[in-house]
Parts: sequence; structure tokens; C-alpha cells
Amino acid sequence: MSTIQKDLPQWDLRALFTSFDDPAFLSARERAEAFVGKLNTWKERAGKGELTLSDVAESLPLYEELEVLLLHTYAFCQLQYDVDTKNARAKKEMQLAKKLLTSMETQVEWYSQALKKLPQDLLDAMKDHPVLSRYLHFLELMMLAKPYTLSEAEERVLSIKDAHGADRWGHFHTEVASHLQFGTLTIEGKDVAMNQALLAYYMASSDRDLRKAAFLRAKEPFSDVMHVFSYMYASVVADFEEECRTLRGYTSGLASACIGEEVQESDVERMVKAVEEHIPLYQDYFAWKKEALGLEVMYAWDMTAPVAKVHKDIPFTEAKEMVLACYNHFDPETADLAAQFFEKGWIDAREGGNKYAGAYSWSMLHNPYILLNYQPTIQQVFTMIHELGHGVHSLLTDRTQPFLMRNHSKVVAESASQFSELLLLDHIVATSEDTDFVRGLLAHHIEDLLYCLSSTITVTAFEIETHERLAEGTMDTEELCALWKAKLDHIRGEGIVSHELDRVTWARIPHIFQTPFYYFTYPMSLFVVLSLYELYTQDPAAFVPKYKAYLSEGTTMTPAAMLKKHFDITFGTQEFYAQGMAVVKRLFQTLKTLAGNCKNIART
Repeated sequence: MSTIQKDLPQWDLRALFTSFDDPAFLSARERAEAFVGKLNTWKERAGKGELTLSDVAESLPLYEELEVLLLHTYAFCQLQYDVDTKNARAKKEMQLAKKLLTSMETQVEWYSQALKKLPQDLLDAMKDHPVLSRYLHFLELMMLAKPYTLSEAEERVLSIKDAHGADRWGHFHTEVASHLQFGTLTIEGKDVAMNQALLAYYMASSDRDLRKAAFLRAKEPFSDVMHVFSYMYASVVADFEEECRTLRGYTSGLASACIGEEVQESDVERMVKAVEEHIPLYQDYFAWKKEALGLEVMYAWDMTAPVAKVHKDIPFTEAKEMVLACYNHFDPETADLAAQFFEKGWIDAREGGNKYAGAYSWSMLHNPYILLNYQPTIQQVFTMIHELGHGVHSLLTDRTQPFLMRNHSKVVAESASQFSELLLLDHIVATSEDTDFVRGLLAHHIEDLLYCLSSTITVTAFEIETHERLAEGTMDTEELCALWKAKLDHIRGEGIVSHELDRVTWARIPHIFQTPFYYFTYPMSLFVVLSLYELYTQDPAAFVPKYKAYLSEGTTMTPAAMLKKHFDITFGTQEFYAQGMAVVKRLFQTLKTLAGNCKNIART
């Protein structure tokens, strides 16, 4: 494998700004202050509780324009920084943009407070209003936060505090992780400089010694600074729980996150129970894999071994063609939307260096931007279609919803990305003549599903327990690492021999530092997707228009209401979770019985 790939696409960010010296970028503060000045003409009436329907209809679009300007200004800096985390200008501008964002949002905190205090009769009148009816659920969501909202002055203090406290800890995690040095590995007789993306590639090698070396090298630099990550995490959690419990009156930080995602704590509890009940499925899979690999002992670094050899690398252009063909089979319009990302410079796929180690899709007013660290592997093709799923979702929402209605609950936000991965799996299985390749691919995807679902009782359970303990006291590095390893050992059982460095892998998860309790939405969303996939396989023609209508909803209603409206799915019940696990069981059974022409298992 070549460690440096040529001609990978990079972003064209001119829809935001042409450069840091663009007059439009330089005037962002002036324009933001003008929006704030216009909004302030309603401040006195809002303070007296005298806002009328007409006042809200005029002021809410201005508030929305301010949010767009602030997001675009900050995002432009963040996107530039993420492709080169040692770019001093980008880092400086990102910090200034964050200050601008905090300053402006602090100055209009009174407006958010006023919206939360709107009387019910005014909200009822909005249902038939030509402008405000589109924003109704946005306002309903704000009302949910009303019991936990402080005074305007207190909210302003918290906003300023977060900008210099909690938010900085999240950026500090990125700073520390992105500057870790991973040394070199000997690849085909040559010493090759490593980064996290390359190490992930070699951790999936069929060469057991190389796989082990990559496994250890990926974790050793974290091990050296665990005292830093532990202090960082404890500070984030203490700040988060103190604000949620003591200041705002939530029963816990998890309760706060659930309200924000429009789900119930009982939904999370039932999900944890469902996954706990299916731990034997996880352990059975890796017992099967151990036998398939012919291993006497399965170590932690063997969990990522390929079941069957992938016969060739997949260059970016081939991955692009594969993904677009998959979407075209599903729905030509979806393929056309995905093609725009390649045609219009909305993807940066360059790898390694000082680039942010990961992948994401970031939605803007005009279009989303996708970041990849593309390696020529089938796994990276799935990452590509995952992020394109997010992008297509954003484009479908953008066509029908105003900007403030695009901030999906993450339970819905992951729908298109995870569903797209299942579409790609179906497409490859249906078109490939290589049974061995399909066998390996099915195994890899089952592992992805199991890892995601099992994060309910690793990451989420780790967060719940550490937040409870840190809200009441302290946890040192040893306690945090021991708890994490206990969670891993619990789900792995006796069939997998862990390594001491498994203790540090919690520190590699950026979400738990940046957005506490973000992670439970991934498995919860996957359960949604598995239900959607069941419906799709039963009647593809009937499913596609419902699916696109579902993705176009934005935040017009709760996730549960959306699923009921478009698919008659009852969200969050024990039966709902059991159905999702049944899909994974069926895929595993297909893998175990795979024989002959792979086309025989395209639909199971």
C-alpha cells in the first residue's frame, strides 16, 4: 500500500468565504453586530412579555440569519484547521470566531429567554401562520428547556464560562491527540511514519505480527499521557454535572442529554437491557471468528483481523463509482445528490499529516462539507458512504426546512448514514462474484454492527457510571482505566485475551470530552436503521418515497413521531430493540452458512 495517495480531492470552501482575507470574512463581526442591533429593537417588549405574533414573525428570521452567519464564520475556520491542525493562522482565526460566536449569542440570550416564555395561546396561533408554522417544533423544543433555564444574566455568565472552560477542554483533547507521535512501523522492509489513520489500516492486516504492532503503537502514545486525559475528562464531567444538576435542576447529565435528543431515559435503559441480553451473540461471533481464523488463542489485536483477504486496494475513484452505483440502484435522485459532493468540491479526502484523524459531515446553509482520511480499503468505502448519507440527508432537509429546523436529533441524524452502509453491503453482495471477499465483508460489517450496539454497555455505561461517581467525588487515572477495561472484559467474556493497553482506549473517544452522552445516540439510531432496513427489504419500491419524506422532515417532530408517521414503527419498546438484534442474528447466520455463489445471499 502506498502511504501517500495522489490526487485526492480537497475542499472548495468558497461558498463560505474565499480566504481569511475575504472582505466578507473580515466584516463578519460588523454584520453580526448589525443583526444584534436589529433584534434589540424588540428587547424592551420582550422583557415586559409583550411580544406579538407579528413581532415573532419579523424577529425569528433575523435571529436565524445571525445563527447562519456565526456558524459559517466559525465553520470556515474549523474546516481550515481540521485539514492542518498546525496551521497557526487557522488556529488563531478559529479561536477568534469562537469568541465572536460566544459574544453574539450572549448578547441575544434575552431573545432565547423570550421565546421560552411565549404564552400557549401565541404558540397555538402559530400553527396556521404562513411564516411561523414552519418553526413550531423549534419553539416547542425551546419550551421543553424552559424549566431548566436560568435568568438571562445567569445564562450569559454560563455562556462565557463555557467558552473559556468546557469548550476549551474539548479543543484541548483534539490538540493533545493530534500532536501525539506514533513513530514508524517497518512495512515491506521500509520504515514508514505512522499516524492514526495508517495504524487503523494496519490493525486490519492479515499479517498477525503487523496487526499486533499497529495495535500497540496506536495506544502507546495515549498511555504516556493518560494523566492528562484523566484530568481533562474529570474536569469536563464535573463541570457538566454541576451545571446540569445543581444549576439547572436536571436529575442527571443523562436526563439533560435525553431531553435534548427528544428521547426518554427509559428508552436508553431498555436499550441497555436489550444489548445486555444479547452479549452471548457478541461472544458467539468472536468464537466463530477465532475458529475461522484458525487461532488457538484470540488476542485483542485479532478482533480486527480480516476473515477473508481483500484481493485489491480500492482507489478513491473506484470507491466513488461504487458508492454512486449503489445509490443509483436504490434511487437515482439520491445518487444525483451524492454526486454533487464530488463535482462541487464538498469533500476533502486527503490523508494523514496534521489532519484531524477521523471523518465527518458538517451541514451548512448552502451545502454540507465532508472530511475523510481516505485509505484504499473497503472499510474506507463504507466510511465514505456513511458521510455521504449525512450529506444527502442534509440536502433533502435543506430543500424543505428553514435553517433552524435542520438540527436533527442525533437519533434521526444517523439514520441516512448507517442505512447507506447497509445499502452498500447489499450492493456489493449482489454484484460481486468473489465469495471469499463477500464472506470477509459480511464479517467486517457484522463486527461494525456489534461494536456499535455494544457501545451501549461500554461507552454509554462508562459515561453513566463515571458521571455519577465524579458528580459525588473523584476518580483517578487508575480508577478510570480499570472501569473501562472491566466494561470491555464484561462484553468480551473469556474468549478474548485483552491487553493492558486496552485500559487507555476510552481516552481516544473525542465525544466523551466534547459532548457528554453523545454516544448513546449511535446505537439507538442503529436500532432505528435496522427497523428501516427490514421494511426496505420487504418492499423497496414502497419504501423509497417514505424514506426521502422522513429525511426531509428536519426537526418538525420528535423521532418517535416521525417513525410512526412515515413507517408505523413504534420507537423505544423492548420489541423495537429485539427486532434490531434479530437482523444482526440473521446476518451472522448468513455468514456462517455462506457457500457457493455469493449472489445467493444478496437477500436473506
